[in-house]
Amino acid sequence: MDEAIGHYPPDEKRSAALPLLHLWQEHFDFINDDAVTWIAAKLGLQPINILELVTFYPMLREKRAGKTHIRVCRTLSCAMAGSYQVMENFCAATGIPPVTEYTRRFPPALTEVSASSLSNVWQAAAPHRFAW
Repeated sequence: MDEAIGHYPPDEKRSAALPLLHLWQEHFDFINDDAVTWIAAKLGLQPINILELVTFYPMLREKRAGKTHIRVCRTLSCAMAGSYQVMENFCAATGIPPVTEYTRRFPPALTEVSASSLSNVWQAAAPHRFAW
């Protein structure tokens, strides 16, 4: 951690926040309140400054990920190619409730799906994969 902080000028330690969050998550698999408090203290920031990053970036997890972690792109180009239909098919085939803008992440227990379920989703989504 100190090495990551050392890459930034002393008056710009705040810039090390994201690298530290990535290191923490890589080691512990998720970022909890203890991590937020520790990283904030290490950088001389308020915990809210770190929590803002954790809640803003979808690649930072506040809970342990399940065995299978699936994400479906929702950018404009992916949406035009049928990503929302892929998500609907996935949710229907696995029984996982749809993710909304407010939940943004699947609950960890629901991310464990069988390979046969994923195969069925892939086949159901096939007509929409290349719908340019």
